[in-house]
This record gives sequence, C-alpha cells and structure tokens, in this order.
Amino acid sequence: DAQASLDTLTKQQEVLSQTLEAQAEVQAMTDERLTAVETEAAGIDAVKTQLDETATKVTGLESEVTGVSDQVAVIATQLDTVTQQMEEVAVSAKRSDNFLTGMAALLASLDEAAPTATAPVTETLVATPTVEVRSTITPSTQLTETVAPTATLAVTLTPTIAATITVTPSVEATAAPTATVAPTTTVAPEVTPTPAGSGAIRGIVYFDRDRNGTLDNTVEPGIAGVQVTLYNQDRTQVAQATTNFRGQFGFTELAPGIYVVVESDPPNFLSSTPNNYTVRITGATPIPEVSFGDYR
Repeated sequence: DAQASLDTLTKQQEVLSQTLEAQAEVQAMTDERLTAVETEAAGIDAVKTQLDETATKVTGLESEVTGVSDQVAVIATQLDTVTQQMEEVAVSAKRSDNFLTGMAALLASLDEAAPTATAPVTETLVATPTVEVRSTITPSTQLTETVAPTATLAVTLTPTIAATITVTPSVEATAAPTATVAPTTTVAPEVTPTPAGSGAIRGIVYFDRDRNGTLDNTVEPGIAGVQVTLYNQDRTQVAQATTNFRGQFGFTELAPGIYVVVESDPPNFLSSTPNNYTVRITGATPIPEVSFGDYR
C-alpha cells in the first residue's frame, strides 16, 4: 500500500510538474504578449504625439491661411481702389483731351473768322458831325459855314464791339461861289447790343449703364437735376439750365455764332462722354441733340 501511495504521489508530482511547466510557458507567453502590448502602446503614444503635433501644425497653417486670406482681401481692396483711381484718371485725361480738342477747334474757327466775321453790309448812316468848310472866293474874302451832311457809307462790320469807323463822306456845300470839299471825319458810332436770335440747342443727360458712350433709349434713362451751362466763343456764360425728370435740357433764342455746352457731372457719377461740346448756330434750325453720358 505504501508503494502504491508513493507511486500515486510520484505521478501527482509529475502531473504537477507538467502543470507548472505549462503555467510557466503560459506566463512566458503572457509576458511576451504584455511586452508586445506595451510596445504597441508606446507606438500608439508616439502616434498620438505625432497626431497632436500635426494638429498643432494644422492649426498654425489655418492661422497662416487666415492671415494670408486677410492680406489677399486687403490687397484686393487696394487693387479695386487703384483700379477706380486709374479709371478716374483716364476719364479726367479724356475730358482734358476733349476740352483741348474743343478749344483748338474753337480757336481755329476764330482764326478763320478773324478777317471778316460777317459778310460786308451796306447801310445808310446819317452822320451829324460839325464840318467847317472853308471856301476861298476872293483873295480877301473867306466864308465859314456849318453843314449837316448826309452820307451814304459802305461799312464792314467786324466782331470787335468797340469799333472805330473812319468815314470819308463827299460833302457838297453851296455858297457863292460853290465849293466842293472832301473833309476827313472820324465817327465813333454807338454799338447796339445784338438782339436775341431764333437758334436753339437741345440735349439730354442719360445714365450710360454699359459705359459705351452711346444712348440706348430702351434701357438707359435720363438723369434729372443735372446742371448744364452755355458759353459763347469768348467763354462768357450765356445761360444755365437744369435737366428735367427725363434728363432733357434746352437753350433757345440764340443768335448765330459759336457756343460751348458744358455739363457738370452729378454727385457720385463719372462721364462716359466728353463733358463739353462746341457747336455752331447758323440759323433757326436746332442743331442735332447734344448727349452727355454718365455712369457709376
């Protein structure tokens, strides 16, 4: 019995040893797995750190992008301002060119009209100067007589208002005997202001939506309340008008001559056409409509 018990204990010891060995192997495997898990955890921590760093970099990049976007917006605003200034400078330059062109045409027309402003006009003037006629009858006799002659003169009118006309009338004085005298008399006639004529200038100021300088009545309305000024060839203001609700204006009762029509841009508008036109009136027929285009 003792031997059997000993054999049983021996077997149990062997089984226990095997169990311990198996547990040792399991423990070793568990340790290996734990080590692997710890390694993986360390890797995960490293990845997390990298992710945190990446998130920080992304945040920094987003801030930089926001800053760049703000700078781009500022630059775009500055570019718009510069573009608008360039447009205004271009419009001003165009106005200057148009004004100089109009003035050159005006000066050229004045140069052409300078020799004879109008065709020669023959009219009868009654001159009433006191003419002293001396007629010698005999060596010892001298007659003095005051004569009011009537002279028919051929007068050429020039644009100069304060004109001095030298009249040389042929005066016949009847005395005993008859003496024919040709005195030289200087007459400064009184100048009568030119009466109002029947010429007319009409026009329109319109909203040039497409900025092409051409009026399109179907989609481009007139601008009301715009000031338009009329000057003569001496740059003296003749009249001033304000456009009606259709943008229309007009000047009437104008004498023949050269005129300059000038438009003053309404607030917040720029011009797509010249702001001044030089026109010539030769009769009662109105000239073609003067159009001024503005946009904003």
